[in-house]
Amino acid sequence: MGSHDELVAAGSDDGSVFIYNAVTGQVVNILQADEDVANCVQVSLLHDAFFVSFGASKSAGMACLAELVL
Repeated sequence: MGSHDELVAAGSDDGSVFIYNAVTGQVVNILQADEDVANCVQVSLLHDAFFVSFGASKSAGMACLAELVL
């Protein structure tokens, strides 16, 4: 993810989406994506600064990387 593929996102069993630095593996940000399990993280096909997370609660959330990574 990111303009230079510098980030990796992964869903978690606790409902969080973790954003990692792809080079160092360091956690850059943690988002609460779902009440239960964050099953999927999908980067937008139109603009890689946006992604959507899906969870077990059948809801989806959208986030912008520019607002998350400082």
